[in-house]
Amino acid sequence: MTTQSTLPSAEDLDAVAAEAKAKADTAGVLPPTPDEIDAEIAFYENAVACYQTAKKTMDGYEEKLVKLTDKHGYHPEGAPRSMRLAGRRKSITVTRGQTVKLHEPAIQNFAAWCRRRSKMGIFTQLFASVSKYVLIESAREVVSGLVLPKRTHDKVLTMFGLCIDVKVNEPSVKVDKIAPDQPTRKQRAGRKVA
Repeated sequence: MTTQSTLPSAEDLDAVAAEAKAKADTAGVLPPTPDEIDAEIAFYENAVACYQTAKKTMDGYEEKLVKLTDKHGYHPEGAPRSMRLAGRRKSITVTRGQTVKLHEPAIQNFAAWCRRRSKMGIFTQLFASVSKYVLIESAREVVSGLVLPKRTHDKVLTMFGLCIDVKVNEPSVKVDKIAPDQPTRKQRAGRKVA
């Protein structure tokens, strides 16, 4: 069973947009009547409803494409956080990223604590000072491998945890056109292949 879409066609939207532009070009000649105001508001409400319906449809298809790519895709070379699924004419790439936010005051407190306890070696393995602190890629491995007395270890973990926020981003979806396979050309008579 198929359901018909309640969304207007692209041609209908173009016609309405052209009509609205024509009205806008003549606006300012006379104030709009209450009926014209109601018509404009109705057009706006219809556009919002169309957008919301289209957005729900797009979100549903995006979720379906993400699941398909996760289940049947592959990791492109050099992109460990991406999955790609290719058809004949198009491919889809789903990328999951994360953002790590560093908290400067907490980092300063952690650095001061490490200085007071002569543990700056730990701090310099976790953070590098440029013009601001940057998390060193191996910081998590360093923290998990620290051999310290329990209280010191717990304090390091707590203070390190206060220094960062890890935010997992929504997957991004990118659709690309795939160039069709080009047939190989036959060599013309009398020409040499280079």
